[in-house]
Amino acid sequence: MKNLLLILGLFGFGSFLHSQSATDYGEIHGNVGIDAQYYLDDAAINTQPVPDIFRANSFLNLVYTRGDFRAGLRYEAYMPKPLLGFPVAFEGHGIPFRYAGYTLGRLDITAGNFYEQFGNGLILRSYEERALGFDNALDGVRLKYQPVDGLRLTGFIARQRFYWQYSPGNIKGFDAELTLREFLPKADWKKWNLIVGGSFVSRYQPGQEIANPDNPANLLEIPLNVGSFSGRLNIGYAGFQLNAEYAYKINDPNALNKFIYKPGTAAYLSAAYSTKGLGISLQAKRVENFDFRSDRNAQGNDLLLNFIPMLNKQHTYALPASIYPYAVQANSELGWQADVNFTTPKWLKKKYATTVNLNFSMVSALDTTPTGDRYGYTSSAFDFGKQYYMDANIEVQQPLGKKTKLSVMYMYLWQNQRLVQGQGTTEDNVIAAHIAVVDATWKVAKKHTLRFELQHLATPALQNPLNTLVNGSWAMALVEYNFNPLFFASVMNQWSYGNPDEKKQIHYPTAMVGVTLKTTRIAIGYGRQREGIICIGGVCRQVPASNGLTFSLMSSF
Repeated sequence: MKNLLLILGLFGFGSFLHSQSATDYGEIHGNVGIDAQYYLDDAAINTQPVPDIFRANSFLNLVYTRGDFRAGLRYEAYMPKPLLGFPVAFEGHGIPFRYAGYTLGRLDITAGNFYEQFGNGLILRSYEERALGFDNALDGVRLKYQPVDGLRLTGFIARQRFYWQYSPGNIKGFDAELTLREFLPKADWKKWNLIVGGSFVSRYQPGQEIANPDNPANLLEIPLNVGSFSGRLNIGYAGFQLNAEYAYKINDPNALNKFIYKPGTAAYLSAAYSTKGLGISLQAKRVENFDFRSDRNAQGNDLLLNFIPMLNKQHTYALPASIYPYAVQANSELGWQADVNFTTPKWLKKKYATTVNLNFSMVSALDTTPTGDRYGYTSSAFDFGKQYYMDANIEVQQPLGKKTKLSVMYMYLWQNQRLVQGQGTTEDNVIAAHIAVVDATWKVAKKHTLRFELQHLATPALQNPLNTLVNGSWAMALVEYNFNPLFFASVMNQWSYGNPDEKKQIHYPTAMVGVTLKTTRIAIGYGRQREGIICIGGVCRQVPASNGLTFSLMSSF
């Protein structure tokens, strides 16, 4: 409760400062967020004991600007402890993010914390994803300079946030990007656009005594500096876009690759074409030994420096998104994705067209051969190894009138849980599932809408020998009412009716109500949260089973 009162007090103070600001004195803006839960014991879903039954994750951002000067800070509080499923290392409160910056003509300087991404993120992506408890902010000095139109240079030296501390490794980075359309404005570009770029990121970490796994009596020679390089190309012509990037990392023996000396490589390719009523995109990637962190001993989501784009579709419906999510395998991955969107001519009463999305993705391990030495293995360039994941889906959206819209989706999913989520030791745990979704929206009156959602996930046979909670089939139903933009309410139930263990055939009901007042949204909910994994962009975290009352507030000023 003290945590809640403190954040609300700071929010009020920030709003007061904003109301007092004037042009001569600059402006203050910001936002505040609170996610809290009161936990209840629930033996039916095997909830873990929670000594601190009330927990909250909270933050307050304040940003001050005046002319070319800017400064900001973020206060965070995880008290008395973080919400279940978030790293316990977040416990406490403080100001882990603060910065000051100034723009002087074509030069921009930032000192303190900042986020940065080079290209597609293959060698560097620093960002925050609060839903995952993920924040790999950099802390140091960054310079951005544009010597001429179209040429952008970025350089920095920093350390990485590690909860309330910083990484043991120092990070240096440089990026150059040239947009030829701006660099040579007098050229006849017509419908063409061409962007080329290159990046370098290096980690320096003091040496450690690490035993050689092949001969524990000897120590490994660990490189103190690990450098990575990347080059990228973006080509645009009319409705066509091509984005390609290749990255190389020198030998980086670390905990996740079992301290081998093999260099790492990553390649990403995306091609897209769009015109009226049609959009087509193709993506492919190959990743080998490319987990890059600011600490060679870090694991999980800790101290990640780079980001490997995931290729499978980012589903928004609950069962497709959360029962069997896919986690990117940064040390061995070869995959591709095809996506087609098209709109049919108007056919229903000659007023309403049909929108169709077709999507297919498949990801496999690399085909490797062990070398028997500290270089680990050799691999072929494009041969597929064991399959990780496959997703084939189709979604159709059809307005049935001015007040009614219907969306249906079918998805076939295949996943090897042993390889993707580490569930199991020697046996492959293969899941094959069929998922269907029906989503209907009815505009009851002006500003009043009702939405109905039915989902079903069928696992034809028990193929997973571990008997985990995700075995069997699931059904879900949701009813949602919106009085736009003021009020909303929803009731949902997920039912694990197909689990072979009758004790695990459980209902997970939840209910939520909320209000939106200008830039403030408040929601209160009650119900069960099933155990599982949440993934966003291929980065995942484990969520334990829970039951209780939830509260969330998000506001900007």
